[in-house]
Amino acid sequence: KIPINNYLDFSNDEINVDLFQVKSPVNITLSEDISIHIEFEKSYKNIVIWSLKDFPFVCVEPWMGEHEGHLKGDFVLLPPHDVHTSYIEIKLN
Repeated sequence: KIPINNYLDFSNDEINVDLFQVKSPVNITLSEDISIHIEFEKSYKNIVIWSLKDFPFVCVEPWMGEHEGHLKGDFVLLPPHDVHTSYIEIKLN
């Protein structure tokens, strides 16, 4: 389990937490009674968690690359007509 509640300060205008090179499954604890369970296919490398002050949500995004990875060449590039299949399962407990 990753106790994210220790990192989130909801008094800030914006919250961003980047978890790099994580492997499935990931369990994230936001509070005593709220946790998130995420399972994903191996092409997803990072989990980004963000929220905005005074908005009632926390966004959880599995990413295949890093923030602004397109500038570093860290992305999945498909040739024309190719298909990439993957899965993500997010459960709120």
